[in-house]
Amino acid sequence: MNPPEKVIEARRAIIDRFHRANYVPTVVIDMDAAIDRALSWIDAQNSGRPAGPGVSLTHVVVKAAAMALREHIFYNYRYNGRYRIIPDERIDICVPVEAGDAPALVVVPDADRLDIAAIARVFDEKSAEARAAVSAGPSAIERLERVPIVAGVVAAAQEIARAARAFVPAADERWLAKQRERAGSFTINDIHAHHVTAMHGQLASPSIAALGVLGIRDDVVVTDGRPVTRKVLPLALDFDHKLADAGTAARFLAAIRRNLEEPERYCA
Repeated sequence: MNPPEKVIEARRAIIDRFHRANYVPTVVIDMDAAIDRALSWIDAQNSGRPAGPGVSLTHVVVKAAAMALREHIFYNYRYNGRYRIIPDERIDICVPVEAGDAPALVVVPDADRLDIAAIARVFDEKSAEARAAVSAGPSAIERLERVPIVAGVVAAAQEIARAARAFVPAADERWLAKQRERAGSFTINDIHAHHVTAMHGQLASPSIAALGVLGIRDDVVVTDGRPVTRKVLPLALDFDHKLADAGTAARFLAAIRRNLEEPERYCA
């Protein structure tokens, strides 16, 4: 992938067309990862672990995506919607987790630099903190914001602030920094436990791409002339088509799949 300024220059006409239409063209590509090897590796890790949180498939997906982002760092960047891509070499993976009526965001900082045990520990600790915060109930300010007239005023103020950011670079920088702190640099929507078979959606600004992890299924393949059942994990990558094409996105998704299929190389 070219440097950010080259991407904008090369795709300016495409970006202009979609901006004029006020349209975010999200494209989704799908790919399957064979995970029998990963599941066996996870079992081996947990059987030899005397204490601490166990390793799960979610933790392995976090590590696999983080290592793929090292190779395809463009998808770790952010786009401010106004012809500017903001590079960020730090890979902080965000995974929404169930916590009451709405998901809580769990961010694993520097996920590419952590081993799988550290990812499991950080993820489980932050998940517990997020769920505890939800159980504690809304704060006084949050309760106030749920009053209809107050909610309307807040929404109007947010819309004014969003429009103003285009003319105040410092405010734009602060907003991007807050988004980065709250939601990391790359999002994984891991819903494989719910057996979801397809996933299509819109990106949350300012992300360039996000990964969906769907329900595990059994596939039958022919090996040495005999049918063999294997476990398959479907992956769905949605990306902003203003900035990237299916070819480059497919190479990134293929890197995630490779890492999932060879966990002992990337998750140690």
